[in-house]
Amino acid sequence: MAGAAAAFGVNLDDSYLQHQNYPIWPENVEAAELFFACQRQWRLLTSSSGGVLHLGLDYPAVHAIRVEMEMAPDRDRLEKIRAIERGALEVMNRQ
Repeated sequence: MAGAAAAFGVNLDDSYLQHQNYPIWPENVEAAELFFACQRQWRLLTSSSGGVLHLGLDYPAVHAIRVEMEMAPDRDRLEKIRAIERGALEVMNRQ
């Protein structure tokens, strides 16, 4: 993964590459499952120097995946996904 990221000018430190397991509270499982299903649905901004800035999730894609997963619309789950997204953006956009 580090090699692929380096090809785009992104340096991943060791802490980013280490796999860690964290428990998910039962009330957050659906939001986490939907978020993980959307792992390739990020809007990106690239620069001519090869840098990448993650802007956020592509919400039309999130909606399509939610429908595919047969999840009913849920405002609370959407807010949880946005909270996860904010944390992910902080990590992915570190320079």
